[in-house]
Amino acid sequence: MNRSSRLNEFILRAIVIVYFVVVLSPTSLCKVRQSAGEPQPAPDAPGQARTESRYDTLLAKYHSVIGNMERKNRFYRVAEFRDKIDGFANADREISGSERAVVRRLLDSASQRRTKRIDFDGEVPENEMVVPTSDASARIFEKLMDVGVVDRAQLLGMLLDTPSLLSKEWLRLINRVVRTEAVGSPTWRYAVWLLYGSGDRREEYRAALVRMASKEGTAQALSFLFFRMNPRSGEEIVMHDRGNDGVLSTLAHDKGRPEIVAMCAKYAFATGNPTLAQELCEELLSMRYRAQDVPRRAKQSEEDDDWDGQLARARQEALSLLFSDIRTDGAFKLVYDLSQADKVEAEAAVEGKLPKGTRPAAATAACRLDIQNAQSLIEWLEGYKTAGK
Repeated sequence: MNRSSRLNEFILRAIVIVYFVVVLSPTSLCKVRQSAGEPQPAPDAPGQARTESRYDTLLAKYHSVIGNMERKNRFYRVAEFRDKIDGFANADREISGSERAVVRRLLDSASQRRTKRIDFDGEVPENEMVVPTSDASARIFEKLMDVGVVDRAQLLGMLLDTPSLLSKEWLRLINRVVRTEAVGSPTWRYAVWLLYGSGDRREEYRAALVRMASKEGTAQALSFLFFRMNPRSGEEIVMHDRGNDGVLSTLAHDKGRPEIVAMCAKYAFATGNPTLAQELCEELLSMRYRAQDVPRRAKQSEEDDDWDGQLARARQEALSLLFSDIRTDGAFKLVYDLSQADKVEAEAAVEGKLPKGTRPAAATAACRLDIQNAQSLIEWLEGYKTAGK
């Protein structure tokens, strides 16, 4: 899979890799147990009330370190982006004086493959030739495209992370592609996203992106509508305007499209509405995985697998947003309660309170990973060394 052809390329925080989040309860596994804004007890062990000192100490520590931690993470992210820019510059220098030789080398590489085409999957040398800042790179791949050894969708997918960095020759080539591809095809979509993200012909393609997001549920189209990349730092810049606010109000509570809801939560926070952002995150955490309702030995349908994958990615984004950005007591409580969920379930099982027909968390991989990731966050927080200690 090319880098960034799907939304699941979310950038997670440096503290821990978190796959996705959901909260279990004795009466509804993998569902938010209560409103995160209400001060409810969170048990530390079966049959035992929450130890106030542990929870309160962790909450105080969380508030004291999270800001500094995020500043450090931002510093490392920006430094990594600038290293990437330096790498692009070095690659451009290497290929600018030898375009014909590079074309011949890539043609030879394609001829040795079973498909007779260039393959961008995995860590292959061909990937290093796709340099978004390089006019020479664009000319090389235009020649390869003309002789039919390049998959256009794969090539454009390689550029989706860096639309703000595209050189003039890349923009010319992408404009050529968008004119020749069938409207609605994957290649056409990528071309439209790149042109919109680069700022080229933005007004012309806005309606297409809105349609993709609202009618088709394409979260990456919504991402390009709501955010653009700062070409100096690599950080996201929110595109706050009345049009996007209208899109937010239309799509924010679309429970049938969890990744769209996650993107709306991200936009709400970025535009100064953390209350709505947290509300949307909680909605995501209350949605059930369909695997929970499948009998142990039954095979889940492809449609249900797809739904669970979307929900997992959306919850991943929700957890990152809650823990690293929203930072309220309620946001922390969602993570803490999730870290205790296996104990809550064990207590419910002993008391015979688990609902019939529901698979236990241990039998549902998504729920099991949810708990483990929340536990990792809490364990990281407990082990975090503060200044002077």
